[in-house]
Amino acid sequence: MIQNILDLLPYVKDSSDNIRIAKGQNYLPKNFKQAFKQFKNDMEWLKKSK
Repeated sequence: MIQNILDLLPYVKDSSDNIRIAKGQNYLPKNFKQAFKQFKNDMEWLKKSK
């Protein structure tokens, strides 16, 4: 059951803060590519929340 939920997370849009946390909102990036991707996702979230 939990594995099914985790498998579906990449296909779900960030509609709530709980989904963002499950997708790794607080993840510490290890390289520049991951940091840029996280920054881009954060900027999209801020645009949607306004």
